[in-house]
Amino acid sequence: MAIDSERVRRWLSDERVLAAILAVTAAGLVARLFALGHRVAQWDEGRVAYWTLRYEATGLWHYRPIVHGPFLFHVDARVFSLFGANDFTLRLVVAIVGGLLPLAAWLFRERLRDSETVALSLLLAFNPFLLYYSRFFRNDVLVATFMLLGVGLFVRAVDAGDHRYLYAAVAVVALGFTTKLSLRRGGRRRPGVHHEGERARLSALLVRRGRPVAGSPPPPGGPPVAGRIADRRVPGRRFSAPRRRR
Repeated sequence: MAIDSERVRRWLSDERVLAAILAVTAAGLVARLFALGHRVAQWDEGRVAYWTLRYEATGLWHYRPIVHGPFLFHVDARVFSLFGANDFTLRLVVAIVGGLLPLAAWLFRERLRDSETVALSLLLAFNPFLLYYSRFFRNDVLVATFMLLGVGLFVRAVDAGDHRYLYAAVAVVALGFTTKLSLRRGGRRRPGVHHEGERARLSALLVRRGRPVAGSPPPPGGPPVAGRIADRRVPGRRFSAPRRRR
């Protein structure tokens, strides 16, 4: 049986490109995970961490446009319950998702030269902005990764003529909407009504679960950030935050 030499060369070429992308991705993951918990929590990270701990403690969550979708709250609450809550586990999910971003370059291999595909993976792995925000507990890198993967899967569906890529693309894009959804409901809410209702629900739930209730839980804005960020109802779980200089 005759062997298509062009197909063999293309297969060997794809193997080398894939190996290079995997090596770049591994290096990117190391760069994101190295000393991930060494830096103290920035204010924006700290308040989202506080709300995540409160969700883990009470099981209550409601949508706040200022902190976007539910992805980080639900996923990090599970991470905290498994590995404990600290500055490393706080950023772990974002670091892993951002570290896998270079794999998206493989989806564009039919549209790019081999060298360009590898160069794209290097850009996604070591771009200073992507690298920094992959080590930061917020939604930006999550939505960028999921949406770029969605675009790549749509492109791959066209190039390969395989409808299964369409299903995967829709699923990934839908996941992206859970990370950075910013929709506000119409109408204005009377000040204090929502907060009072939430305080009553949280206090009742904490009492039913046998947790100590030291006054009413604070409003969704969370406590001021100074010294340490900690939910007093979850002892032993705290995030370091920079102290103010005097």
